[in-house]
Amino acid sequence: MMLLLLIFSSATFGQATASLATDPATTAIPGETVSVPLMVTDFTNVGSIQFAITLDAEILSYLSLTNPHVDFVNPVVNPSGNTLWITWTDVDLSFPSFNGKLCDINFLYSGPGTSPLDFYPSDCEVSQGFPPSPLIVEYTNGSVSEDPSLPATATLVGNTALTGQDVTVQVRYENFTENVGSITQNIHYNVDKLMFVSALGMDALAGVIGNASDGVLHLTWTNPTGADINWSPATPNANLILLTFRYTGNTSTNLAFFPGCIITNAAEPPVNMEVSYINGTVEPGTAVANASLGSVADAEQGVEYNIPLSLSGFDALGSETAAAITLQIPFETPELTYMGTASNPHNAIINETSEGLSIVWTNPSPGLIDGDFLSLRFKYNGPGDANIVFGAGCLFSTVAGDPIQVGYANGIITQGGSSNAYIGIPTSAVGADIAVPVYFTDMPANVGAVTLNISFNASRLTYLNVSDFPSVGAANYNVTGNIIRIVWTSPTPWAGINTETFCNLNFRVNGGGQAPIAFVGGCEIATNDMPEPVIVPTAWHDGGVNLVYKISGFLTYDNIDNTPLQGITVYLKQGDNPYPLTLPAPVIVTSTLTDATGYFEMYAPNGNYWLDGDQNFPLWSTDWVNVGDIINVQKYVAGVTPNTIGPITPTPPWTLRQKAANVFRNEDINGGDIIVLQKRVAGVLPNPNYTAGDMTFENPPIIIDSAPVIQNIKGISTGDVNGSYPY
Repeated sequence: MMLLLLIFSSATFGQATASLATDPATTAIPGETVSVPLMVTDFTNVGSIQFAITLDAEILSYLSLTNPHVDFVNPVVNPSGNTLWITWTDVDLSFPSFNGKLCDINFLYSGPGTSPLDFYPSDCEVSQGFPPSPLIVEYTNGSVSEDPSLPATATLVGNTALTGQDVTVQVRYENFTENVGSITQNIHYNVDKLMFVSALGMDALAGVIGNASDGVLHLTWTNPTGADINWSPATPNANLILLTFRYTGNTSTNLAFFPGCIITNAAEPPVNMEVSYINGTVEPGTAVANASLGSVADAEQGVEYNIPLSLSGFDALGSETAAAITLQIPFETPELTYMGTASNPHNAIINETSEGLSIVWTNPSPGLIDGDFLSLRFKYNGPGDANIVFGAGCLFSTVAGDPIQVGYANGIITQGGSSNAYIGIPTSAVGADIAVPVYFTDMPANVGAVTLNISFNASRLTYLNVSDFPSVGAANYNVTGNIIRIVWTSPTPWAGINTETFCNLNFRVNGGGQAPIAFVGGCEIATNDMPEPVIVPTAWHDGGVNLVYKISGFLTYDNIDNTPLQGITVYLKQGDNPYPLTLPAPVIVTSTLTDATGYFEMYAPNGNYWLDGDQNFPLWSTDWVNVGDIINVQKYVAGVTPNTIGPITPTPPWTLRQKAANVFRNEDINGGDIIVLQKRVAGVLPNPNYTAGDMTFENPPIIIDSAPVIQNIKGISTGDVNGSYPY
């Protein structure tokens, strides 16, 4: 089908959408069945549908598809790992249209936690008619999470800990209105920072059983007759589960309730209870000494740099200073290559592992160690910034073996270079083909080799090819997964190195949000100097595709017939709306003209905007702005109701009829508006205080969040407070 969609690519942009989002967002309690509607709009003349929906299979288990549209006959549903596939084919070639609910998708929610329900656009296909042509669809994702507003709570109460020592984390249950018969809790923790030791139930929760495997602690507890498990601040040591861990980290680490948590009452059969789950954190204790890794700014590719490991605060500890040090130092590869030590005055043992560097040092007669303890040497390969960090398992201890609480500061090598490589940031709508340029600036004239490794978001972009290489030299490229590798060499200088596009990366835009494209490890630009080419110090600037989404609607006149307004410019603006003032002027992002039906459409990226119309459009006449309108403004100013402007309410906010009455365009509707409206209706000139334009419009907010927006607006001639146009 993908081949057919690539061949028959003549479909125009439509307002076709598919959505798994709900308002409010879908919530559930663990163990509950939840239904998520799959909504579509403007699916016309449909011949086939394929949806690929990614989810967290540990949180959501597919059960069934129900309530299908009458023409959505015999869809095939295939759950596979973290992807749910839904396919349908119009076997009788009736090519139905769908607008509304396509079906309900039913899941078993095994929270707590949140599972996304994300369309994977590159694997989603909708075709129209025969021969099939693609229907361009804009997708809106959904999710299912636990309800955080439930009164009954299970809470992991965080704590602080010293590296190398045990720490206790409490599990508290509160606001349960009936006795509990069983508890099953799964708690996720970071095995690099915590090691499970024991679980102990206090009072009503005595007998809890705890087992840990692969970073998940499994707790079970039962009481056939039921028990009140509520914790109370009046008896803070009762009705608790005490979890003991050995803390091996040096930074914060989270403990989180994991899918599969169930609490039931003591009924027969037991009933699942509604619970909100609140996670906790273990924080390192207050540091008495510090360890830091140095940083380098403006690093150049191919150059080696020294990174000092500095210690402070240890000498002040006297006999309680460090006698043993164990450090784990991960660093980013291939951006960095470890070259050895630049200095090692304390004779620490340093080994390179698949995880980074392991550093071990002992001294049974500890002395002064503050200052640069040693210096590590790295070659910077680039591109981008490269982190050098303290990993889990770092430990400083005294002669007696007691841990010392240490604060850690990581290092970083940031890229520099006087030459630049860029990936462009073009704008595109969903379904379009887009060329993303790669180009250079400030390069030397004798560049002879370029090696690029470029990553892209394969769910939001479908790779097509690479084109438009320089006219000199030879280029080769291939793609593996989401990495494009490009190699270009030329013994002859390329005159356009700093003024022309090096190549274009060509993609089809699938949607799903902004689509980053980035330089990754292994990028290098070199001169054609022989026999030793010279690496060009380069700063690498990532880019991507800035997705835009459709804003559409109808502009109609504020009268009883909602008369369509043709040929009027509709603006998408950003910034504060200064009405009734004119400054500060908002930014006009884009604009379009309405057609004969008043319909408008335009595109913009994610952001917050608002709509407006052309206030100087010449739609004003005494045929519909006349004495009747003057009388209604007089009634409104006098506080007389009814009138055609509406209830006497303070501004702001301004209703459209109030804006129509505010022809003086000041901060109130008063006698000044009556005078200048009378003068204009009578044709008296000059009339400089009629500062409003010929028209005024509603200004609804527009929030684009990776999905199209439909928003109608109304306009009205200023002064036409009874909406009598066009009569």
